[in-house]
Amino acid sequence: RSLVGRVDLHADLTVTDVQSMTGSGVASGTTELGELRIELRSVNGRSLALKQRLGQDLMGLEPLFEAQVRRQLARGTVTLHAERLDSVVTLPDQELLEQLLARMRELARNLGLPEDFSLRDVLSQGVGTSRRLSPDIRVLPAEVGALLAAAIADLRVSREAEGAATLAAMRKHVDEFEACWQQVKERAPKVVENHREKLLKRLREVLQAEGVAIEPADVVREV
Repeated sequence: RSLVGRVDLHADLTVTDVQSMTGSGVASGTTELGELRIELRSVNGRSLALKQRLGQDLMGLEPLFEAQVRRQLARGTVTLHAERLDSVVTLPDQELLEQLLARMRELARNLGLPEDFSLRDVLSQGVGTSRRLSPDIRVLPAEVGALLAAAIADLRVSREAEGAATLAAMRKHVDEFEACWQQVKERAPKVVENHREKLLKRLREVLQAEGVAIEPADVVREV
């Protein structure tokens, strides 16, 4: 029977059937949190293990990132990197700044401090507030989620390419094994016959030396 009779790598498997767990995926773009870059790197693993390396201002997204990755990936040891790319900060709208200024003035009055706030003071507080994630965030912002999905899709493409290379290598090895197997099938009967002739020759020599006479047919039958 052919060596590839049980699993025909040429007919039974396709590229999509053999996906490597090794690969990488990257996506970057504008989101509700500014310009982000998300990168996923994956190596072999029996189950899904996720490690995250997030920028300090993205730490609150850890459980949300993990939930989405687990919905879309099943296996591999995956490392997720996420960082901000934008150096220009988007200013809060005027209404938010006015509300912030009112609270700052109220706090100053309560503390008996002068209300001499500059625009820079208000903006520094407003920008810092706008960039911080809510500590009780429950839903991944839509654009951030879409960016993560794009990175995961890119990872899948990379895994499929790695799987295609693996499948090609497997097929090459199977072809080599098949060629060797054909040679073995051709040589096996000759090897058996050669050993039989050698054994008969040696047996005849022993019997002749001992002066024992046995019918040739009996010798052949025993051997």
